[in-house]
Amino acid sequence: MKSPRVLLTGGGTGGHVYPAVAIADALRQLCPEVELAFAGTAERLEAKVVPRAGYPFYPIPTRGLDRRRWWRNAALPFVLGRALRGALRLVRRFRPCVVVATGGYVAVPVLTAAVLCRIPYILQEQNSYPGLANRYFARWARWVCVGFEAAAPFFPRDRVRVTGNPVRADIGTIPRTQAAGRWGFDPDRFTVLAMGGSLGAETINRAMQRWVYAYLEAGWQVLWQTGPAAYGQLQGQIGPHARLYMSPFLEAMAEAYGAADVVVCRAGALTLSELACAGLPAVLVPSPHVVADHQRRNAEVFLRAGAAVVLEDAKAEAGLGPVLRALAEDTDTRQRMATRALELARPRAAEQIAELVRELLEERNGV
Repeated sequence: MKSPRVLLTGGGTGGHVYPAVAIADALRQLCPEVELAFAGTAERLEAKVVPRAGYPFYPIPTRGLDRRRWWRNAALPFVLGRALRGALRLVRRFRPCVVVATGGYVAVPVLTAAVLCRIPYILQEQNSYPGLANRYFARWARWVCVGFEAAAPFFPRDRVRVTGNPVRADIGTIPRTQAAGRWGFDPDRFTVLAMGGSLGAETINRAMQRWVYAYLEAGWQVLWQTGPAAYGQLQGQIGPHARLYMSPFLEAMAEAYGAADVVVCRAGALTLSELACAGLPAVLVPSPHVVADHQRRNAEVFLRAGAAVVLEDAKAEAGLGPVLRALAEDTDTRQRMATRALELARPRAAEQIAELVRELLEERNGV
């Protein structure tokens, strides 16, 4: 009997790629006989992460709407037409029983192909305020798995499951001594992890550049993911230090979280889900440049829960130093925030979504 097949799609940023990989890993554990493959874009993060995780990767030639340089959108209908043709070829060749989409513009042509070919699919929405594409495609979805309860009202009630966001299985499992050793750090020193997502964040980099020497003089340790675009310049401006580790991209995120006392970051949905599973207090700087201001909405969930402090983007450079200093001096507050973060965690999200996929496979007599 031919093995059932599942096609996963999503990409552009780690917030879309890593949940898809986590779901694939859970499916591989739950249904070892299922063949898995990914559809993504050749130029973005998924083209590296997916093959490294051991899954076949098929590129779809597409790009998203350019919201700043509007004149570049003139050719978008032709790009989308080519993308749909590529997605249809892939779906007809791979013949998946189920499609799982975790977001990003590459998911649009793949989901369109699934609708046209009558293939059932599951959407995974990470944010508390859903994007337009997921709201549109939810009308044909078998299930919509949301990361936050606040997103549920935007979708058909009978198809929503509040699963949380899938995170890498090792998040929150690395002992502090082992994690600190990865970076050559002392596990007993106060440690700040600063990051702006897989692409970096200019505001967080400026704030860290302003305050990093004060942190080091205070005896702190700093793990700083700058993003690839800013790394070279920042490395040239900030000298090496034994208690400072700078990198364009931190691959070993479980160790980074394990070593940290406080995290300074944007409010992307996957990052927040990882913080919850790691049980870490955070200083959140929501990006003002995202669609529908969804990062602010994500951050408000953690602020209301008492798991985070929120700084406006325009005030982050001046405000980060005093906020972090206050947290460094108040162990009890940090512990309360860590407890509140853990209460938001949904560590079985990937397994729950994998179980829904298995149910669909069984319906189609695939397993």
